[in-house]
Amino acid sequence: MPRIDYHVHTAFSPDCDTPMAAQVARAAELGLDELCFTDHLELGLKQWIGHETDFEACRRACEELRRSPGAPVLRFGAEAGISCTPEEFERLTAILRGSRFDFVIASAHVVGDTNPMEPDFFEGRSFPEACRAYLAALLEGLRKLDPALYSCVGHVDFPVKGRLRQGEPQAALLWEYAPDELDEIFRLAIGEGKCVEINTSPFPLLGGRRPELGWLRRYAELGGEYVTIGSDSHRTELLSCGFELAVELAREAGIRYIAVYEDMRPSMLPIESF
Repeated sequence: MPRIDYHVHTAFSPDCDTPMAAQVARAAELGLDELCFTDHLELGLKQWIGHETDFEACRRACEELRRSPGAPVLRFGAEAGISCTPEEFERLTAILRGSRFDFVIASAHVVGDTNPMEPDFFEGRSFPEACRAYLAALLEGLRKLDPALYSCVGHVDFPVKGRLRQGEPQAALLWEYAPDELDEIFRLAIGEGKCVEINTSPFPLLGGRRPELGWLRRYAELGGEYVTIGSDSHRTELLSCGFELAVELAREAGIRYIAVYEDMRPSMLPIESF
């Protein structure tokens, strides 16, 4: 079975202190075939003001590590936070246009003045309402984003991770919570030739419970044929976590391919090969 991880952070990101070399060494130990670094392009997140990823330094480090003995195929990507202010969005797109990425995840982390990793995001909202607010912010960013500047839509179930971290072990994103928002996100991505991500970072927080990915079945029903799989790892011990389960869930949902990327062009790996 090929094994890949298309959502990996390093110490170049403001929220991570794991050296890129350590992630590569761990990937080699695990026998990964391909790894994509997706450090944060996040403008305006209040915790990170004054701390932005140096993507040129990140790219150089990735190129150097490609020569490491036993290293998997290494790709240079970014996770772009698209739910920012109009001024920040303009600068974000300029950075995306001016960089030579292999792969870009379009994500939302900011909703108004908070985000789903903070308890106050959920105050005064039911969990379905919180999911709708998050997905509305993600959708707004996707509508504005030039399709040439991104590859896939990241962690549509991001509020689940925040709720799990806050001690709600049954948190799950059901399609019924936000059918209009999810359907429009999926139709937009499919229509632009993009895909969605299976982000496995919530899996270790489920206490053995099987992930609820009914939204992925809906994506396939609407014509989505392929996904990327990423651990969102900020620490080596989480690299590639849940990969086999993600493949199993994708197969059950009717997904036909897992994608890998070079120079923003996807290559489709048949799910039967995993």
